[in-house]
Amino acid sequence: MALKILKKSGYVIETLFNDKVIATTDIPDENGNKKSATPGELATAATACCALSVINMIANENGHAIEGAYAETSQEYDNKNNRISKICIDFHLPQSTPQTLREKIKNQTEEECTVSRSLREDIKKEFLFFYDI
Repeated sequence: MALKILKKSGYVIETLFNDKVIATTDIPDENGNKKSATPGELATAATACCALSVINMIANENGHAIEGAYAETSQEYDNKNNRISKICIDFHLPQSTPQTLREKIKNQTEEECTVSRSLREDIKKEFLFFYDI
């Protein structure tokens, strides 16, 4: 099933999957206040979700579990051109991850992440890996 995108009141947009709301977006008001993530923040989150899925597959293929792993995201904007200019993702992974697996994760994550590879080439991507959980 395809996602359904539904315009609500004001600038609020809902994304539904199987008739369940999975995301709500909003844009800041004139004072910078917002109630939900912006569509740009969701694009960054989608990149992080995809990349963390890739990391999980790499870990599983190498007999290592990464339960509890998480990512934190931010992005930079090019206000002149009204677009994301840089996506920053900090991955927090288990301390028990072997060094050889850490190298595979570092080298393969961005090149195997479908979302990251689908973004414009001039959008900078910063993937940082912290082995702190």
